[in-house]
Amino acid sequence: MLTQPQVQRYSNESGLRDIMIAEKEVVLTFLLQLLSERGILNRLIFDLGIFATRPLNQPLILRLVVLMLWQARDSFDPARLMQKFQDGREFDWDDLLQLVRWTVVIDREWITDDCVRGFGFLAELTDKERIVANDRYQREETAAARLREEL
Repeated sequence: MLTQPQVQRYSNESGLRDIMIAEKEVVLTFLLQLLSERGILNRLIFDLGIFATRPLNQPLILRLVVLMLWQARDSFDPARLMQKFQDGREFDWDDLLQLVRWTVVIDREWITDDCVRGFGFLAELTDKERIVANDRYQREETAAARLREEL
């Protein structure tokens, strides 16, 4: 887990200054960003499956995912992300077995279903979030600034 100084440093470096963020929300946001930006990383589906069943600050996570991907000059397509979860075919499940402890049971259907249910809130973008989520060229700087201010 990230330490408080790491959380604060990330907050300052990313332009999300003076925001106290719970560690699990930061970690989860990073995981969702990685999955959206870089495609499939096998360990991510397992970690996200664990987070999906826990109480989360959903509005904060959604806002952070949108802003982080905007800052990375990428768009956020929640439907595409949900499709990755539903299909589950893009994940190398055999490789995942090598990445987790041998005592852990990997149930593909259970993990992907948890992710779809647990992260369905990511499709509930507000109009402001949708504008920023679709702005991969950072033309909507004012809209992004408003979202940051509302955090």
